[in-house]
Amino acid sequence: MEYRTTEALTLLGGFDFGSVDAPDGDLDRKALSFGARYQNEGGLSWRARAEFRRDRGESLGADRDQDAFLFVGSGRYDISDASRLVFSIDYADIDADDTSFVSGEYIDAQIGYAYRPILDDKLNLLFKYRYLKDTVGQEIDGGDGRGPRQVSHILSLDADYDLNRAWTLGAKIGGRWGQSAPDDTIALADNDAYLGVINARYHLTHKWDLLLEGRYLEASDAGLSEAGFVGAAYRHIGNNVKLGVGYNTGRFSDDLSDLTYDDEGVFINFIAKF
Repeated sequence: MEYRTTEALTLLGGFDFGSVDAPDGDLDRKALSFGARYQNEGGLSWRARAEFRRDRGESLGADRDQDAFLFVGSGRYDISDASRLVFSIDYADIDADDTSFVSGEYIDAQIGYAYRPILDDKLNLLFKYRYLKDTVGQEIDGGDGRGPRQVSHILSLDADYDLNRAWTLGAKIGGRWGQSAPDDTIALADNDAYLGVINARYHLTHKWDLLLEGRYLEASDAGLSEAGFVGAAYRHIGNNVKLGVGYNTGRFSDDLSDLTYDDEGVFINFIAKF
């Protein structure tokens, strides 16, 4: 359901009810949601949605009762033609009766400042602050259980510069200050880390890009100091989508919130911009 209150503001609401009948157990779900969209002529736009969800059922004789409150929001403010603020928040508070099901609190709040000079649009800068609290646990590839928990503050600065129509140089520096634990049986401990990245992109034709990237991660609290290299090729699909395949020689990614260190090997990357 939508209701447009003004030219700038639209309200949304909904109620969902569903039921699943399965051999290993039944599940009933009820969900109530509210949301809003806003955009004015002054450069401010945002959208937000909140949902309360209640699940009742069982699986293999175990209760699947779970209550969850979810909130997502994002927006931007155009300071000028050359700069803007961007922000987003994801929040989840999940309470499950059975410990075998997902339970915990998740907060991911980000604010960034993007700058691209009008007179020299070869340069792109993005400065970002991120607060992450994850007591649910990060997913681990190939595993059924939940992985690392963390409470972190992350700062990063990304820069790209177009040397010419064929070559683009890039760099990233970042730091993470916070605490983490491998799972919910171990207390949180300090786990600061610092990241440096340099890369070069070659635009082979109007449809292909090649990437060569060097990375260095210093995580002294975790006893990790490692360098890695990434090579990849990307194919443009239309104006807004790229599909790539590549290889990472390091165990870590360029995402400082990723604590699994399982990124070595071949990867497929899908990028969409709208």
